Amino acid sequence: MKMVLALHFSAAVLLLLLLAEPPKQGAEAFPVTCCLKTCDIKVRRDQLKNYTIQEKPLCPVKAVRFVTKTNVTFCLDPSSPWAINTMAFLDNRGRR
Repeated sequence: MKMVLALHFSAAVLLLLLLAEPPKQGAEAFPVTCCLKTCDIKVRRDQLKNYTIQEKPLCPVKAVRFVTKTNVTFCLDPSSPWAINTMAFLDNRGRR
């Protein structure tokens, strides 16, 4: 009886190991949130917390992802004058 129980347990463990997804490596290990398009939204600069630049090989469009103090994210074209000026403003604010 003990041998049958041990055999069932071993089979269950083996099945679990075979069905388990192997750990991901590299870029697959971290989910990527991408802007799918850019918009023309402009908010007051003092309402912004930070920004990140989204590159095209990883995401479908190149964009600047601005995050407000209330954690709302919106994406702008990085070549737009407002985006360029706002990135400079946030960079300078961080240096003070």
